[in-house]
Amino acid sequence: MSAFRRSAAPLTAKIGAQADMRKLDIDFRGAAGMVVGMAHDLATDVAYLIGQLCLEAGRIMEDDSIEQALILPLDATDRAQRLDRLHQSGRDIAALAAAAQVLHRRYHTNVS
Repeated sequence: MSAFRRSAAPLTAKIGAQADMRKLDIDFRGAAGMVVGMAHDLATDVAYLIGQLCLEAGRIMEDDSIEQALILPLDATDRAQRLDRLHQSGRDIAALAAAAQVLHRRYHTNVS
């Protein structure tokens, strides 16, 4: 190995180490920014999902309210079918509300 190469080797190693440290710094800052960005996007997505779950529960109530406002049928079979639909709608609404509550509780979504 030449004298120049021997004298340049420590300098090259030092520059290389500094470059590696700088790259790690840039990588970690970028990753931290991504995590912050992801957290914001996740909060926004969760808030949107909660809204959609509530909207769907409202749609079920709206769709079924007309039928439920009518007088119950006199025929026992028809009446049982109407009550089954009412019960199913209630279960669906409760499931959607429960899902919205779980997401709200787990992510404490406070997006303005």
